[in-house]
Amino acid sequence: MTLLNRASLGAPTVLALLAFSTVLARALTMGQPIVNIDEQFYLLVGDRMLQGALPYIDIWDRKPPVLFGIYAGIRALGGDGIWQSTLVACAAIVGTAYFVYLLARRLSGPTGALAAGIAYTWWTALTGGLLGQAGVFFNVFMAAGALLLVRLFERRSSAARAFSTGTLVMLLAGLAVQTKQSVVFEAAYFGLAFAIIAWRRHTPMTAVGAVGVAAFAGLAPSLIILVIWHQAAAVDALLFATVTSATLRAPMLLPDYLWHFGTSLLMVLPLLAFAALGLVRVNRSDADDGQAVRLFLYGWLAVAILALLAYDRTFYDHYLLGLLVPACVGAAPSFEQWRRYRAAMAITVIALVTAVYALQWHERSSTGGWRTIAALDAATRGQRNCPFSYGGPTAAYLLNDWCLPTAYAFAGHLTFAAESPAIGVDPRGEVARILARRPDRIILRADPGPKGNVSTRAVVEDWLSRDYELTHRIAPDGLLVYRLRPGLRPMPNPAPPLR
Repeated sequence: MTLLNRASLGAPTVLALLAFSTVLARALTMGQPIVNIDEQFYLLVGDRMLQGALPYIDIWDRKPPVLFGIYAGIRALGGDGIWQSTLVACAAIVGTAYFVYLLARRLSGPTGALAAGIAYTWWTALTGGLLGQAGVFFNVFMAAGALLLVRLFERRSSAARAFSTGTLVMLLAGLAVQTKQSVVFEAAYFGLAFAIIAWRRHTPMTAVGAVGVAAFAGLAPSLIILVIWHQAAAVDALLFATVTSATLRAPMLLPDYLWHFGTSLLMVLPLLAFAALGLVRVNRSDADDGQAVRLFLYGWLAVAILALLAYDRTFYDHYLLGLLVPACVGAAPSFEQWRRYRAAMAITVIALVTAVYALQWHERSSTGGWRTIAALDAATRGQRNCPFSYGGPTAAYLLNDWCLPTAYAFAGHLTFAAESPAIGVDPRGEVARILARRPDRIILRADPGPKGNVSTRAVVEDWLSRDYELTHRIAPDGLLVYRLRPGLRPMPNPAPPLR
């Protein structure tokens, strides 16, 4: 029996340990403005929403509105948004890790459950969830919903309680789907699990009513969003951005896809192996009242793994965030028996910690962070209209208070070849429109990268050679800043709405 099994761990102690682990796993990147291309942009959208911008009309992306609403809330906290978003993301990770701990207690003792929660804080840091990626937030909703479902499995509840719990579970799942669309498969699985509970424990009429109300709750966030965008006469823009556009993105070439998919899965292979060992252990145990809970939790992991195949030959490491909660929970029985697997676990811990810090060191060494933001501010000071950043850090638009010359402010929409058919406009035409307004400053990433849009970059370079002069080189980010040549007059260029 371990010390943890003999001791009584209260919630404050567990939360403190998980918080310490979360901060430790992100020690090299906390408070940095240029960490991930996505999170910089989400914060910019949240900021512009508070200034009246409507996503998909005034600033474009394909992520659902709840994610941007979260970032608008972060910007409402004040400050420059960087530390605020860091702390909110860390709070979300700690909260989810605590839910992992509570779920894992159904499969193991406190040692395994605490290890599962700590594992979540580190594996999120490895798989693209260092700070405020979408998965960091939708995992909170899904983990909370899973805990409510587990309690329904465990306790005989009245019809009224089943109604209210099922409604809350599906509302949380609906919020998760409107944080990132790929969660829809896991949300459907939660709905099926609740339907089974209702059907087995209540009369058919009561069960049908409970499932109907829960289904409506799951759809409620989407319906409310439709109403809001309908009032703005922007439903078509909403549906194109959040539903259609992802299907239009050019898929990766097969070797590139296999490389991304394979290397990403390699990151979580040890965790999945420990979860598989936990499943074997569960299968060998005697059936009891907790068997339905175990089947639900491991079934959730299976659905999360299968959901990875829904991505149409496009894959990045942060796509794995959705499976980390059930995987960490499923691995808890193995973590509980750590002495049996101590060699494998020691190797895994060393490799995980090394990989997490190596990733962060690479992130830190490839950017000047706040120095780069300050250098861009100095290089663009005195600009007479909105600067155009072609591949530069989106955070500069926010932190340097630049106006936007285009609704496509995300660094990849105009610079990545795969996005060309998927953003609703011709990227080459949009870049030409921006440059025709003569932005006083242009920020260009010197290296176009292997996945760059050759066509749009050629347009930029043609205008630069004719009408601009190089004024600054910013290392180590590899940024070039150009100024409009003397005698040429910039024109007003705030981004027009996409209507």
